[in-house]
Amino acid sequence: AFTASVDDTIVATAIPRISEDFKSIEDIAWYGSAYFLTMGSFQLLYGTLYRLHSDRTVYLGALVSFVAGSTVSATARNSRSLIIGRALAGAGAAGIITGNFVIMANIIPLRQRPLYTSIVGMLVAMSSVAGPLLGGVITDHLGWRWCFWVSLPAAAAIAIVFVAVHRAHKPTVTPESWRRRLQRYDPVGTPVFLALAICFQIALQWGGAEYRWGSAQVVSLFVVSGVLLATFIGSQWYMGEDATLPPRIAKQRTMASGGFFMFCLGGAYYSAVYYLPLWFQAIRDASPSQSGILSVPLLISMVVSSILIAGAVTAAGYYTPFAILSPFLTSVGAGLLSSLQPGSSQAKIIGYQIILGTGTGIGLHQPFIAAQTVLSSSDTSTGIAFMMGSEMLGGSLFIAVAQKIFTSRLSALLLKAAPGIDAAAISKAGATQILSMVPQDRLAAVRQAYSTAVTDTFYLGTGLAAASLLGAVFMEWRSIKQ
Repeated sequence: AFTASVDDTIVATAIPRISEDFKSIEDIAWYGSAYFLTMGSFQLLYGTLYRLHSDRTVYLGALVSFVAGSTVSATARNSRSLIIGRALAGAGAAGIITGNFVIMANIIPLRQRPLYTSIVGMLVAMSSVAGPLLGGVITDHLGWRWCFWVSLPAAAAIAIVFVAVHRAHKPTVTPESWRRRLQRYDPVGTPVFLALAICFQIALQWGGAEYRWGSAQVVSLFVVSGVLLATFIGSQWYMGEDATLPPRIAKQRTMASGGFFMFCLGGAYYSAVYYLPLWFQAIRDASPSQSGILSVPLLISMVVSSILIAGAVTAAGYYTPFAILSPFLTSVGAGLLSSLQPGSSQAKIIGYQIILGTGTGIGLHQPFIAAQTVLSSSDTSTGIAFMMGSEMLGGSLFIAVAQKIFTSRLSALLLKAAPGIDAAAISKAGATQILSMVPQDRLAAVRQAYSTAVTDTFYLGTGLAAASLLGAVFMEWRSIKQ
């Protein structure tokens, strides 16, 4: 869980340096969202694989994909290769993280799972702390490529320990023909959903940048996305129990509302994790490692709150009240971050991060407990995969939306702050190089424009956190003690 989750955020502090090397500020969103995109899209497929096969086999297969993707990323010679590597690693990470929860559900009683879920959650949250820190230190001293090379020895160690200590859990499956077995994998659902996510994200990337929003290219991508969404829903309904997401699970009240909650809260959290380091490096002249250190209050507060709330859920037996509390703190924290100015005090920067991190830590793991409470043991892997997929897809989509907010606002504000600046040069520059492209007498105005463009992305997190309350209030009040 730690190794796969570190890859979520390790590039956050390295992105400005990567964008400088590849001259690709327009691809910033893809470096993070490509990982989240496949990580979210493959979750349900892994839910099926864990239901039908030995958890050891599936877990090790996911590790292989993760290692392959990390290798491609580390050796990338252009932005496109890096994005492909990130996508491949994300596909493997999907199976690793879901596998941790599935294996835990196979061996631990429900009443004790909040504690162990919090431990896994703590490792994931700690990886959020370690990711930007490691990414910054590695980028400063070894170069950004080592952010991916370090995953290889870690994955090898995990594989050795896992094989040595884990006794494989093999589900009981009735012997059946290869045709019937293939049908159980839902060969239509996963590729259609992945194509849907990619088309929609490309439309967001192109709209207002490479093409006008009303252009044939952008409109056609949105139309294709709509057709693919309808195809996916229809295929799931038609496949019934063999669907990647069986309709009876999708329609279950807690699952539907919990998935919406995770989608919104994941988008709010990860958009902040990716854009705070950019603000620190561009506005506070922080190095990658320094920006990682400056992000620690957000990430530490998430770790501490998730651990404390796990104990509270175990004692009280109910998870819903804490899911309801989370959006209030998260939306306030994101809203306060949107008010940051180049001259904001360190106390404000730290305090605002703590509020956001605490709110996220309180709520982000409750839907996993909910899925294990309301579903039968045979459906647990699918339920966990659905919640994890919702979180990752929210991160993928809204990092891209935040990128659109950032680039569009930056272009508009720079035209006012420095009318003579070359817009084409801006799009090809690195994230922290723009400030060096303007005359000294315009630097303060340009710095303010850049700061505003970044902090405007936090309005998105504010709205998403507020929207997640709708999912929280519709989750059932079910006790884990019953």
